[in-house]
Amino acid sequence: TNGIELDHELARLRLSACEAIVRLGFHQALPIDEATALLEEGDALAARVGDTRTAVFLTSARGNLRSSAGDAEGALAFHEAAYARARRNGDDEASLLLAARLVLTERMAGRLHAALRHADEALEASRAMPVKQSVTIARHHVELARIVVLLDIGRAEAGAADLGAAITALRAANRPGELGWALAATAFQMRNTGDMSPMLAARVEEARVIAQQIGVPGMLAYSATALSLARSSSMYSPI
Repeated sequence: TNGIELDHELARLRLSACEAIVRLGFHQALPIDEATALLEEGDALAARVGDTRTAVFLTSARGNLRSSAGDAEGALAFHEAAYARARRNGDDEASLLLAARLVLTERMAGRLHAALRHADEALEASRAMPVKQSVTIARHHVELARIVVLLDIGRAEAGAADLGAAITALRAANRPGELGWALAATAFQMRNTGDMSPMLAARVEEARVIAQQIGVPGMLAYSATALSLARSSSMYSPI
């Protein structure tokens, strides 16, 4: 019996490793063939140990791979499937995290109104979810995704107000990862409103500093792009 339990635990550990390597590797330029092999192994392990939650995230990881390959339609299909399955499973935290991924993928595909609809749907559903830290953190992901969409579709005033509130909340919660993404999103606010004030410019610079401290290449690239976007206006003056 102990041998069976040990084998089961090793399978779970390997499954977690597969999902984490692919998820983090997406930001580290993990070769697609290696990621695909890990996903196939992960799918088999998830079925073996009955881990439906990780199986859902593996489906979403396939969507990320399709995005990196430039296949927007394929990416959307995987993210939609992952989000729908998480909701059927009644997994509050997962459904919110996957909703955020779906919203951002729809944004990249140019489906802004569908992205906003899914963000609103997820946030409305979150009202009935239990109050706990993991759900609150996941909700922040959806809120940030929604803010960027608002800025993209021209609802700059609403987006700016929501972004300011999100930054304040993330500072209070001491969530540097999410805070970095929120601060970087300020560049879109600057572009869409024409407001190049030193306060907003300082937010974008802070995003770069956080990205360097955390050491996540994807965040560093995004913050650098945000800084370039902010500086592209002739109205911008460094502080």
